[in-house]
Amino acid sequence: MGKEKSTIQSPIVVGLDIGTTKICVIVGRRTQHDKIEVLGIGKAESAGVTRGVVSNIQKTVQGIAAAVELASSQSNVEIRVVNVGIAGQHIKSLQHRGILTRRELQNEISKKDIDKLVDDMFKLVMPPGEEIIHVLPQEFTIDNEPGIKDPIGMAGVRLEANFHIISGQVTAVKNIMRCVTNAGLQTQELILEPLASSESVLSDEEKEAGVCLVDIGGGTTDIAIFHEGIIRHTAVIPFGGNSVTEDIREGCSVMRNQAELLKTRFGSALAEENKENEIICVPGLRGREPKEISVKNLAYVIQARMEEIVEHVYYEIKSSGYEKKLIGGVVITGGGALLKHLNQLVEYVTGLDCRVGYPNEHLSKYEDMPKTIYDDLKSPMYATSVGLLIKGIQKAEELLEEMKQPGVFVEQPKAEKEKKRSGGGLFDKLLKKTSEFIKDDMNVSDEKQLIHNDMKFEMLKDKSSIIKVIGVGGGGGNAVNHMYRQGITGVDFIICNTDAQALEFSPIPNKVQLGASLTEGMGAGAQPEVGKNSAIENIDDIKAMLGSTTKMLFITAGMGGGTGTGASPIIAKAAKELGILTVAIITTPFAFEGKRRKMQADDGMEELKKYVDSYLVISNDRLREIFGNLTLGSAFAQADDILTTAAKGIAEIITVPGYINVDFKDVSTVMKDSGVSIMGSFSAEGENRALAA
Repeated sequence: MGKEKSTIQSPIVVGLDIGTTKICVIVGRRTQHDKIEVLGIGKAESAGVTRGVVSNIQKTVQGIAAAVELASSQSNVEIRVVNVGIAGQHIKSLQHRGILTRRELQNEISKKDIDKLVDDMFKLVMPPGEEIIHVLPQEFTIDNEPGIKDPIGMAGVRLEANFHIISGQVTAVKNIMRCVTNAGLQTQELILEPLASSESVLSDEEKEAGVCLVDIGGGTTDIAIFHEGIIRHTAVIPFGGNSVTEDIREGCSVMRNQAELLKTRFGSALAEENKENEIICVPGLRGREPKEISVKNLAYVIQARMEEIVEHVYYEIKSSGYEKKLIGGVVITGGGALLKHLNQLVEYVTGLDCRVGYPNEHLSKYEDMPKTIYDDLKSPMYATSVGLLIKGIQKAEELLEEMKQPGVFVEQPKAEKEKKRSGGGLFDKLLKKTSEFIKDDMNVSDEKQLIHNDMKFEMLKDKSSIIKVIGVGGGGGNAVNHMYRQGITGVDFIICNTDAQALEFSPIPNKVQLGASLTEGMGAGAQPEVGKNSAIENIDDIKAMLGSTTKMLFITAGMGGGTGTGASPIIAKAAKELGILTVAIITTPFAFEGKRRKMQADDGMEELKKYVDSYLVISNDRLREIFGNLTLGSAFAQADDILTTAAKGIAEIITVPGYINVDFKDVSTVMKDSGVSIMGSFSAEGENRALAA
C-alpha cells in the first residue's frame, strides 16, 4: 500500500512477493468496474531466498529495495506499506473447532461474535518455534444446526465453527518481517501465497465445485484445495522449477544458466511428445566443442522430476479426502506451469481435468503502463503477485468499511492492528486481552462473566507433551510421517535419520540429522554399525528433544537396515537413562530382502530389548499373508497403518477422554518392563458395536 503523490480517492495497495527466483512488487487499486488496475510493477532477482525461506537477509533487503524503487517510479506512488506473501516447507495446517456460548440472546449473531471465535483460535498453544499465520473459518453450527456458511444476522445460543489454521516457523516469519522493515517498509498483512494465487486464477464457481490449485514456484510447489467455496486443505512440497533446472544441469552436464534456458525454451513434461531427431546445440565453455543434446532426452530428465512433483500433489489430494469431490479438477499456475505438456501429465497421473491458471481475469488495462509489462502480468508466474494485490485490496476495503473514513486508510495504515495475524507482538495480545477482562469486570458480575467467556475447544496442547513418538531411519520416519498426517491427540513427533534428503522432505517439525560428519547426509548404507555411531554422535541432540517433560516414548523403526537397526537401541538406552517409559514398535524385513537383512534385524531387536519396557513386532511377511499378495508399496503402507494404530491406541487412551479413562500412571504400571506385546484391533458399527469389536 502507498501514498500517491497526487490525490486519489480509492485506496492504493502494494503486494510484495518474495520468491525463490524473483522479488516482485506490484501497485494497484480496484476500479469502479470491479477490475484491478495495476499502476506499476517492479522486479528484482532473488538471491537471498532458498525454497521460499529467507537465507540471506542482506541480499533479500537489496532485492526488495530495488523492486520497490522500480514500482514506485513507474506508478508515481510513494510505497510505505506492503502486503507480503509467505511460503516454504515450514508452513503447516491443521483443523480445529471453537465453541462460543452467547450471553446476549436477544441480539443477532454479529461479526463481533465471529471475531471472538477467531481471536481465540490465535490463542491456541502451538508447538515450540511455531506461530499461527491464518485462521480461516470453514463452516458454522448454530444450536446443533450444521452447514451454515454465514451465521451473521441469525439467532442462536451456541455458536460453533470449524477452522483451517495455518502456521509457520517463528524464525522464518521474523526473518521476512525483518527484511521488510530493513527495506524501510511496514507490513500490512502476511498472506499465505497459495491463498493469494487462488484469488487471481480461480473462479468462485471452481471453488464451489471443488478444485485443487497447484502453484509451482522456483523453490516449492504450493497446494490449496477448495470445496463448496471453502478452503479445505493446504500443503507445501519442497520441490519446484529450480529442482528441474538442477536435474538438467547435472543430467546434461551444462552450466546452470544454460540449463534454465533449455528448460524454458525447449523443455517438455512428456518425452513422448517430442521427436527423436530434434537436437539442441549448446555452446562449449571457453572455446570447447559445442554440446549436442536431444530434445527428447532433455524431456526425459524433466519428466522424471515433474512426475515426482505431481505424484506428491496427488498424494496430498488423496490425503485431504476430497479426491472424488474435485469437479473443477486441478488448476496449475506459477512459473512452472509454463512447461509444455505439463497439464497433460497432471491429467495422466491424477485422472483429473487440468488447466493452466492465468491471473489476467481480474486485470483491467492501464494505458500509462508499457504494453510489454502489462502482457507480462498475464503470465502464470505473476499469479501470486497479482493475488497479493487482490487480497490487500480486499483487506483495505474491509478497513475502510469499518472506519467509514476513506482518507484515514492511506494516511494511517493499520499495520500494527494486523500484527497479531502476521507474526507480531505476543505482549500486545496479552495487553489487549488484559484490558478486555478489566473492562468486562467493571460491567458484569463474576457469574455472568464466566458465562460470557465460556469458550471451549476440543483439544488444547501443552507446549511439550509428556508423550513423544520418534521415528528412526527410513522405515520409522515413513511411519511417523504417516502418523503425523493422520493425527494423534496430545503427542509430539520427532524424526531422526542419517539421510538428509528424507529429513528435508518430512513434514515433521522436530528433526535430528544423525551422524552428519560420519555419513555426510547420505544415509547409513544398510550398515547398523554406521547407524549406531551416528546416533552416538548426536545423542545429546536427541536428549534435548526429549527434554525433562517426556514421560513416555514410542520408538518406531524398520529392522534390518542401517539407521533404524543401529540407532534405535542407542536412543532407547538414552530414554531409559532419563527414566522414560519406552515402547518400541518395529517391523521385520520381508523374506525376499535376503538373509543378511534378516540377521541384522534379529541382532538389532535383541539389542533393543535390553533398553525398552515393551515392544511390539510387526512382521511384514505376515502382513502379506493376511492382506493377500500386496505390492511392495501397499505392503509398506499397510505396515504404516498398523504402526499408527498401535501408537494411537496406547497414547490416546491417556490423552483423550472416553467411556474408559486411564492416566499415565495406569499405563506405566501395565507396560513397565512388560516385554513383548500382542495387539489386536477391530472396528464395528451398530448398537452393540463395542461387544462386536
